[in-house]
Amino acid sequence: MIMYVLVLFYFAIGGYQHCVANWFGAWMLILRAIANSNIKHANMAWAFVVFNIILSLIGNFIGALIIGTFMGLFNKEFDVLLVQEARMKFLTEEIERIENKKIISFEIIFLAS
Repeated sequence: MIMYVLVLFYFAIGGYQHCVANWFGAWMLILRAIANSNIKHANMAWAFVVFNIILSLIGNFIGALIIGTFMGLFNKEFDVLLVQEARMKFLTEEIERIENKKIISFEIIFLAS
């Protein structure tokens, strides 16, 4: 039990979804079902996957949608500035690439004649 809690805390501190940490418990149940041919343990492993892992995935998805929506609404002005900065950087690099291409093609024409 202590090992399970430590693994769960490790994933939580690492920023992973808790469904990833829950797979530790799922594998413990699956290995127990393999080691023990009792059908009760196999059903417990599948019940754990269905009721714990799948529900936590759905919950994480819905939570991410809600948090992402609110973060997008609150940070809209900052996001617009970041997008504009990225566009300016891209355009600057594109202009430099085009100018370098013109210089190289001019040098090729000049050297060929």
